[in-house]
Order: sequence, then structure tokens, then C-alpha cells
Amino acid sequence: MGNVMKRIFLIVLDSVGIGAMEDAGEYGDIGANTLASVAASPYFFMPHMQKLGLFAIDGVCCGSKEGGHMAAIARMKEASKGKDTIIGHWEMAGIYSAQPLPVYPDGFPPEVLEGLKRITGRGILCNRPYSGTEAIRDFGDAHRKTGDLIVYTSADHGCDPGYTASTDHSREYTPFLLYKKGIRPRNFGTRETFADIGATVLDYFHIKPVFHGAPMQWR
Repeated sequence: MGNVMKRIFLIVLDSVGIGAMEDAGEYGDIGANTLASVAASPYFFMPHMQKLGLFAIDGVCCGSKEGGHMAAIARMKEASKGKDTIIGHWEMAGIYSAQPLPVYPDGFPPEVLEGLKRITGRGILCNRPYSGTEAIRDFGDAHRKTGDLIVYTSADHGCDPGYTASTDHSREYTPFLLYKKGIRPRNFGTRETFADIGATVLDYFHIKPVFHGAPMQWR
């Protein structure tokens, strides 16, 4: 059949935090735990994630840990400052951010909006922290009538619904599950940086990391 190209499916579970990090107090997020809050719902049902080992990860305080797990698992800590999507994705790729990106809790400043209006020739709607779906619900009709742009600010990491109703999301540890046919299940404990994810992907292709991060020894 010839050579078979190796490939990896990297799936990011957006905003699935598993408990506040040690520095959560710097972000006003002491006590946040997205997964535990969601698990309190009577509709919570994740049998396949349980088999892989989601609830066996260090620090996870919900779900059943019985029956072992099929995947290699770890609790991931973010070394960068901040709790937004962009910084988290950068770090997975091996890039640290010593300063958090601005999240504009009061909306974008006038100089940003004026530039946007000048470039697009359109007005601005919303301009405050919002959920994307709720922004469409609340401003969609006005957008259709006027053509004005719906602009909102948001940042995410965990998003504990039992902790905050805002989009100023919570700084939490995140779960890591690595599954491959024939993999030996193991627990890598708590890893000090998301960059270990990118390094592990490179290791699968026998490539040495060129930025931060160390591969998890999954073989």
C-alpha cells in the first residue's frame, strides 16, 4: 500500500477548565472550576471522556475514577500570563507571553472604533463584554437594518457558569488526553506549560521542539 502519512487530530475543548490555578487570585478567579460546575447538571453525561480518563486527571473532583483509563492524561498549567484564547494557542505552539493581552472590560477605546469605522464605512453596535451568541440575539436586528458592525470583547480559558455570568472567563488548569491505538495508559501529572502539547506533537513526527516545551513520553 506504500507509505502511510502520519497525522494527528488535535482537538481543543474550548473553555473546559478543571480548577483554578495557583495564581487565579491575580485574575479574580479563586474557586473557579468549570468542569465541576457543569457536572452538577442532571444532564451531564460524558461516558466516552470518562473511559479516556478525563475524571482521572489530577485535581478533577467530579465524575467517576473507577475502571482505569484508556488514554495518557495530564493536567496542563499555563505558563503565560493571561487567560484568553490567543495566548493559550500561542503557548501550545511553544510561545510564551510574559504579559497578558488587554481584554477591554469596558469595550474598545474610541481610537480603535474610529479607525474601524473609517476603514469599513460602518457604524458600531454593542462594544462591551458579551457572549457571541447573545450579541447576535440582542443586536442582530439592528445590524440587519443598519449594516452597523457588532463589536464585542471576550476572552476565555475556563468559563465556570457557577462562578461568573460574564465573559471575563476564569484562569484554570486544563485537561490533556492523548489516545492512540495501542498506547499505554499513564498519568503525566501536572505539566508546567501548554507548550508541552506542541512538543509532544512534534515528537510524534520525530521533530525536535524549536521553541519552549518538552514532549510527554507517550511511546
